[in-house]
Amino acid sequence: MSEATKEEITEWMILFNVSDCESVSTIANIYIIESELKEVNLRKFRKLLKDSLIYDELLKLGYTDRSRRFTARQQQLVMMHLGKPKKALKELERTKRMLNKGRDLLL
Repeated sequence: MSEATKEEITEWMILFNVSDCESVSTIANIYIIESELKEVNLRKFRKLLKDSLIYDELLKLGYTDRSRRFTARQQQLVMMHLGKPKKALKELERTKRMLNKGRDLLL
């Protein structure tokens, strides 16, 4: 995954209606969309964080494996490191398809 800019993070936060200090579960379900069960996505997300290069930095910022919420700095670090969420890509693809269908109907 490629790192994101602060501007991209702001766009995603608006797209997903996410605040600065969001729950770990909410952020997990933006990045991990493999299951309908939020608990499954949360477990996979926590494993992803633990295996990532930023895990030590998250720990220094006060994150623990039992944290329920990210601080603003932790959340920014995660989003910068993980890059564009899969859910954002799916939303953009869906929007493009809808726009194309609408355009086709007008023609």
